[in-house]
Amino acid sequence: MGIEYVAFMPFITAIVIVWMVFHYRRQNRISQASSPEEQQTMERMVNLLEKMEGRILTLEKILEAEDPRWREKVPPTEHL
Repeated sequence: MGIEYVAFMPFITAIVIVWMVFHYRRQNRISQASSPEEQQTMERMVNLLEKMEGRILTLEKILEAEDPRWREKVPPTEHL
């Protein structure tokens, strides 16, 4: 069961990093008055990332219900 928890941490870390990159790119592109097509693409990407975030939160809730101390069992991850 411990392996399952370890497998989630790199995934969650990667999602957070991807979200941050897209968030700041979005802010930068909007501030540079990008084309409407680029703005739509960025909006779609942000929406997808928000859905992924929701899914990750759901997975964490499932893990919490299964084992409330699961986070304590996960070894700290190294920076990517």
